[in-house]
Amino acid sequence: MTRTISDRALVDAIRGIRAGEVAFSRAALGAWLRKRGDDPSSAAAAKLTPRQRQIMALAARGASDKEIGGVLGISTATAQKHVTNLLRRLGAPNRAAAVAMVSGHLIGSERAG
Repeated sequence: MTRTISDRALVDAIRGIRAGEVAFSRAALGAWLRKRGDDPSSAAAAKLTPRQRQIMALAARGASDKEIGGVLGISTATAQKHVTNLLRRLGAPNRAAAVAMVSGHLIGSERAG
């Protein structure tokens, strides 16, 4: 984790750690993936529907499930289910890992709403 992490991201990371997840900043995870020599972001992004790309773009900006729901006009529970399904589809252990997997193909490329 970095010192510039938002309060919300820190709370999410602590909850994840308590649930047995590993917490990495997006920058650290991205650096690790690049060091491995892989470019998984294009393959991961190709697995996503346009709606899923919208949701991941919002998640990449640090939006909570409630905020995602508000922007897309869906309930918080539906937004949470979408995020859970995305994690499963990408094989990502948490939101930060999913964002890191597809970040090069999301930021600014999809418009929510």
